[in-house]
Amino acid sequence: MDRLLSNRQGALAGYEGRRFSSDRAHRDIKLYEDNATGHYGDKAPVVVDIANSRGLSLTDTDGNRYLDMSMAYSTAAVTGYTGAPRDLIDLMSQGSVLPSQAVYTPQLSRALELANRTFGPIVYNPHSQPTRVLMLNTGGEIVDAVQQTVKRYFGESDTVIFIPKGNFNGRREFANRVNSPDIPATFDESGALNVDAHRRCFIDFNDAERLSHAVQRAERMGLSPAILLEPVQGEGGVYPVSNDYVSTINSLQQDGRLLVVSDEVQTWGSVGVRHHGSVSHYLGLTPDIFMTAKCISPFYPMSLAVMRDSVATAVRQEGGTFSGNPFACASFTHTMRFAFTPQDRLGSRTPLDYLEQTGLERQALFAEMGKENPALAEVVTVGRMGGDSV
Repeated sequence: MDRLLSNRQGALAGYEGRRFSSDRAHRDIKLYEDNATGHYGDKAPVVVDIANSRGLSLTDTDGNRYLDMSMAYSTAAVTGYTGAPRDLIDLMSQGSVLPSQAVYTPQLSRALELANRTFGPIVYNPHSQPTRVLMLNTGGEIVDAVQQTVKRYFGESDTVIFIPKGNFNGRREFANRVNSPDIPATFDESGALNVDAHRRCFIDFNDAERLSHAVQRAERMGLSPAILLEPVQGEGGVYPVSNDYVSTINSLQQDGRLLVVSDEVQTWGSVGVRHHGSVSHYLGLTPDIFMTAKCISPFYPMSLAVMRDSVATAVRQEGGTFSGNPFACASFTHTMRFAFTPQDRLGSRTPLDYLEQTGLERQALFAEMGKENPALAEVVTVGRMGGDSV
């Protein structure tokens, strides 16, 4: 690979401030800049040639090659790198309508059953209730819908949702304020929780003692607490939940004092089949509500939340235009079957197991490199995700 490409914090790792684009690429970039809003201001100055790119290996329109270091997006292609399935292509070429969840379709019913069977075992369910699936289009939609569900479940004015600082739960106002410079402290001067208009309270990530204290304070204030966390924070690094944090969360949850929401919009698919592809399961979390999106359906957008029946009673009319349409369901179904099925070209391993194993191999490689290069201070690997402190 010639260069490393990241879609966070501006772009080309090791080549900040330099541009490699030809006149042709400059024209494409200018055409974009002249017509787009400034909603994504940290784009890399690279025009990708999708016809000559594959998985993590990207090629630009000038023929330069890159290793895509962005979280999850190219992995979506990895879980479906055989190309769009024939049945999806046939469905899209033959279909003259695009029905949403306003009606029933065989594809929707089968996708919901498959999602429930795949992700239901991840969910905290001490009384073996049925589990239910909320299916929408995008990660932002599912995060918004789940927060509203939590507030309905407890009663909006009685709810506080703890958001660990450093989370990236999407760019919507309901998601979080990770990119805001004015994130308030957990407690005000009187020691009460700082709860904003969306019923959020921001806390320090991996601080088990502070979380326990915040839950105690919520109870004294007559509030029912939930926590919305990423099991691995990937905004600017790879930061997994610590064993102490997991132990504290599980203890509070099992005592009925904390409802746990796990955001795996970016991280599902990082670990093997025995963990259902879930980083939450891998790290020892059993969320009351499990969310995922992105690489569960690389050919058509889809997002999911899975929860036990008693929590699902708080879900209302969470519509997303064309959510659960036959194309999205066919894409999801193909991807799940592919991800969990051994492949000959992967040495009879499933793609999920292959990704986890290659992550372990990379960790060992970088650990060995670190013996001779002190600049590699620490290597953190969670399945196929990896980060190095330099």
